[in-house]
Amino acid sequence: MSKLDDDATAQRWLSAAFNLLTLDTVWTRHLNTAHLSTQDMHQAADVGKALRDQWLTVTNPQMLVFIESVAAGTAQRSWERFWEPETLGPPLYRNRKRLAMATRRASQDLRRTHDQEIEVLTAKIENLHAGIWEPGDLSPKSRCNVLLLSAFVALYLGLGEVAAGLWAWFLASNCANLTLGVGEDQE
Repeated sequence: MSKLDDDATAQRWLSAAFNLLTLDTVWTRHLNTAHLSTQDMHQAADVGKALRDQWLTVTNPQMLVFIESVAAGTAQRSWERFWEPETLGPPLYRNRKRLAMATRRASQDLRRTHDQEIEVLTAKIENLHAGIWEPGDLSPKSRCNVLLLSAFVALYLGLGEVAAGLWAWFLASNCANLTLGVGEDQE
């Protein structure tokens, strides 16, 4: 594969990941509404189907193996090149090696949870079609893994501003402790 092929593959994955994350946000927000009509539940089920389709794309084993191979060679260097200590925050900057390892591990976690998330999403979609309310969410660990990998892939593509936005989303979602085992308030 050429560098252009690698970049195009990474871009496709990043686009699918962003779609997954935003669909999950929209789905969750609408399913947190106090009263949903039957029509609202059917529409929410359709959003859930789109979310499930994006999950299948993002967790495609071939794509994740590609992301793992890129991360194996460039994760620590990518994180260090783009962010200063004040951007990552002191505990994360001091733990750059942990961040690089977590980047590589995140895709492995997504492969492990692939089938379980599909089962949960499918059950929620079926219940919504049956008029039974279900909360809409990917698991917090899966969401955080996708956010972490998305920030890394943006860095890999040289999209520092995009990576910074995804990193802010990662931190705002309380993912640092869940995914990295590093609390934001640790010194």
